[in-house]
Amino acid sequence: MSTESTALVTIEMVETELAVLQNIKAEDLFIETTITPILDNIEKHVRSIPQDISTAKGRQEIISLAAKVCSTKTFIDGVRMKLTEGWRTQTATVNASGKKSKERLQKLQDETRQPMTEWENIEKERIAKLELGIVALEAFGTFEYSVTTEEIAVRLDNLEHCATDSFEDFSRRAEAAKQGSLGKLRSMLAVSQQRDKERAELEALRKQAAERAAEDERQRVEKENREREEARAKAEKERAEAYALVLVNEANAKAEKEKKDLADKVEAERLRIENEKRDADERAANAERDRVQAIEDARIAAEQAENARIAAEAKAKQDIADALEAKRLQDEATAEAERKAQEKRENNSRHVAKVDREIVAALSKLGYDETTSKALIAAIVAGKVPHCAITY
Repeated sequence: MSTESTALVTIEMVETELAVLQNIKAEDLFIETTITPILDNIEKHVRSIPQDISTAKGRQEIISLAAKVCSTKTFIDGVRMKLTEGWRTQTATVNASGKKSKERLQKLQDETRQPMTEWENIEKERIAKLELGIVALEAFGTFEYSVTTEEIAVRLDNLEHCATDSFEDFSRRAEAAKQGSLGKLRSMLAVSQQRDKERAELEALRKQAAERAAEDERQRVEKENREREEARAKAEKERAEAYALVLVNEANAKAEKEKKDLADKVEAERLRIENEKRDADERAANAERDRVQAIEDARIAAEQAENARIAAEAKAKQDIADALEAKRLQDEATAEAERKAQEKRENNSRHVAKVDREIVAALSKLGYDETTSKALIAAIVAGKVPHCAITY
């Protein structure tokens, strides 16, 4: 059989299958066992035709065969649309009625449950507030900065006077958190008090050591100055005595020489004894005066040396007194600095307490009780409330 004849036979077969489809009821057409064999036959007949696109006739046959397949497709889709049109209308009606019923019942459900929903929201807010209070109680036992014993004692006193009865069904947890923080604060207070005691003892020991060192230094300086002055006075006295001895020896030697010369001259020149005797007597008198003057000079030098020693000793005592006065002034300055630092810490504590009271007063106007307000402040200060801070 030629290609042309095969194509004509196939088209007739497709038309035959289409006629079969047209004679089947719409309700039965889309049953799997009905439509599948028909579609299988159509596919088999169409795919059995060789396609020749080299000639105009061959191309026209392909177009005609595809048109028959399209007619079959159009027919089946038309039957489907007609068959499901009523179904779609009914579905739309059911959906619209169902949606209206759902909306009315949902509104009735929300209206019926509204009191319970409001109660649940209030309960959630109440529980959140109590949980925040418990967090704040737990945060009471921690500090994010270095604190003094007085600050620890103030927070401990505040927590001890903080009642947990207002926590209602959370009172047991609140009391446990309070006792835990109290334990931490009491331990911190004991450690801080012991540290302050040790610091005070250490400061007392340091002060005593400084005083002993100053006293030892004063005594050492005084002793050295005294020994130095004594040595210098002794040296001056020894030099004065040696100088006086030299002068006396020189005077004695001179007097002896003059006596010897005089005797020689008397022996040699008897004739001139009167004049020589007068000269000798005068020279002897002068020599005696020189000797007496030398002794006086030695005495004056000794007195000057003694006066120098006394002046040096007085100066050493004055130096010691000046050093003690400087030490006293330094101690007074240190005490004044410590007093000012203590005053600054006390002012800071009072300022923190004042800011806390103002915050508590502001929160009380918003409906928060004092316990919750203090707990909230402690939680913020401890950094447990994100994006919140208190400026002191």
